Amino acid sequence: MIDIHIITCQRTATRLPNLLQSLQALLNMGEVQQVRLLCKGDIGYNNEVNYSSKLWSEHISSIYPILAKNIAEANGRQYHRIATLLGQSPDVFFPTRGLRPEEKSLLSKHFESLSLVQRPTLVIEDDAFICPGKERELLAIANEYCHSGMYIDLGMIPGIKADNSYIDTHERVAVTPKPIALTRTTSAFIVDKIAALQLSAGYWPCALPADLHHQYLLFKYKIRGCWPKSIIMINLSTAGIVESSIQ
Repeated sequence: MIDIHIITCQRTATRLPNLLQSLQALLNMGEVQQVRLLCKGDIGYNNEVNYSSKLWSEHISSIYPILAKNIAEANGRQYHRIATLLGQSPDVFFPTRGLRPEEKSLLSKHFESLSLVQRPTLVIEDDAFICPGKERELLAIANEYCHSGMYIDLGMIPGIKADNSYIDTHERVAVTPKPIALTRTTSAFIVDKIAALQLSAGYWPCALPADLHHQYLLFKYKIRGCWPKSIIMINLSTAGIVESSIQ
């Protein structure tokens, strides 16, 4: 069984019909226990001090060594640019600014989502959708791998053709294990109760946008993870098909 948490906001709620349509086949399979819609417009559960510039330098000084060390060790192609920036200066990678209201709102919704996880849960933002025919593969990966503290990143961005169709040459269910989870985006991931509890318990304060903040926490708490080798989800914002809600 799996739950689904859908994260949206007032400005981008118009995306929900397309997202729900892409989820329909999964919902019809009888494996989904509960669906939650997280759409509050507020900017945080905790006091504004969690985002205050007064905490910026202190918090970055604790985040920077953890990210720099682990990203260097990961040596993944997708992290080459980040590793290069980290090697230059923390100020390059972490601009000395507060988080935008949209970023705060997204962080708060992800925190609420993680706090509610009771079983393997698909967390999906409103700019993502399931590729047609990938529902059984998603469930198989969740059932086989999402237990004992696991964060499964589904954020692979495929090549996008002119007609917005996706390119996928993989057919079999397979994953790439990660001793410590790596996240390419928070637009879609599966997390179990143990990992969600670890993440939510240490969630505040936040000084980074959601994707980088989650990566920091995954490194900090050494949470295991994996990536599916085939393309299951598409992030439409990153692919340039829809406008990002946090830019």
